[in-house]
Parts: sequence; structure tokens; C-alpha cells
Amino acid sequence: MRAVSEDSNPENVSTQRELVNFLMVDLDLAFTFLQTARLEIEDSPERFRLAVSKAREALKTIRRFEVRIADEETRSRIQNRSNQLEAAIAALTR
Repeated sequence: MRAVSEDSNPENVSTQRELVNFLMVDLDLAFTFLQTARLEIEDSPERFRLAVSKAREALKTIRRFEVRIADEETRSRIQNRSNQLEAAIAALTR
């Protein structure tokens, strides 16, 4: 996975790498929140709502920052995964 185009300066490359890593970790965490929500759906409605709320907040953060990714292929992969997260949240909360 490339974080930026080859003609970028080293400082920008580092910043882009950190941004991509942050968003990937946040996506993983958001999907973990959804797994937690699935486990809590019947036993603890409050924990279910809290886990879904955290997944939604993560999605908002990811959407806000994904547009800053310089490499189109990387940005597209993160946007696709964000779309999957959004769909999973919607399916779980119907």
C-alpha cells in the first residue's frame, strides 16, 4: 500500500503514512465496537447503544480525514472499508 505519490517530500510521506495508519487502526477499532454491540444486543441494551455510538463516532472521524489521503488507491480502499462500516452499522441498528 502506498501512502503518497512518489514525488512527495519526506515530511509529507511521513505525515501521509501516519494518517493512513491512524485511519486503518480506527477502522479496525470501529469494527471491534460493532462486534461488541452484536454480543451485547440482547443482554445489555445500554452497552449495545454505547458500542454502536462509538462505532459511529469513529466513522465520522474517518470520513473527516480520509479525504486528506493523497494516494487515490489508498484513499479508495479506506473509503470502501468506511462504506462497509457504515453499512454494517445500518444493518445492526435497523
